[in-house]
Amino acid sequence: KNWEIGLKVKSDEIGFLTFKVNDLYADLRLKDRQLNIPVFNLKPYDGLLFLRGNFDLSADNIPYYLDVDISGLELNKFVQDTQLNKKDISGFLSLKALINGNANDINAIKGKGWFKILNGNLWEVSFLKGLADILFMPDLKTIVFKEAFSNFEIADRKISTDDTLLTSDELTLLIRGFLDFSGNIDFTVITSFERNFVNKTVGEKIKSFVLDSFGRFMGEIHITGSLKEPKYTANPIRIDKILKEKFKGFFGNILR
Repeated sequence: KNWEIGLKVKSDEIGFLTFKVNDLYADLRLKDRQLNIPVFNLKPYDGLLFLRGNFDLSADNIPYYLDVDISGLELNKFVQDTQLNKKDISGFLSLKALINGNANDINAIKGKGWFKILNGNLWEVSFLKGLADILFMPDLKTIVFKEAFSNFEIADRKISTDDTLLTSDELTLLIRGFLDFSGNIDFTVITSFERNFVNKTVGEKIKSFVLDSFGRFMGEIHITGSLKEPKYTANPIRIDKILKEKFKGFFGNILR
């Protein structure tokens, strides 16, 4: 016989590990060893999370796919329930991702997605924290990013990006590179400073940066090592990078 089991769950408040969420509503259906999740909704940290997916329980490796959609999650409240609770991180996170893999092998995970953070105080994120020090510009840590946006891909035990963009009136960062599952990082950060901000806070490293056609100082910082011990190298940006169509279009449209 073919059996089908359905389970609907509703809860005003629920705890999972160290996390607290509200208004859980889930619809789970098991048929022919296929666990379908047509509805899994909750409200984490003043935001909304919608999840859909499937787990194939007939296979030993339990292949799965998940469609994850998060909007308006308040980062400051979220980090209070993590090991980052002593760090000053804030902003409002939205995220969309399609993920697949095997439930018994974290290394098999693959996926693509994007995230956006509004009004973000992100300088306590480990690999960003050292930028102010390497440039001798302590005032960097006072900047709030109006928006951070990134497309990302998960594959081969890495989370990689070609276009993570953090924007503020004083500073724009374009980040390319990867973070692997062991915490190793390799990022190239293209910086673009508003000229008046640089004049007020100028450090030795930034004197070698290039002044672009919009009157902003551009430079490049290479970040390697790990999340726990990032290493920074500040370089003047190469002219050929400025002239590349991708960066020319990016800075021409964004930084006017």
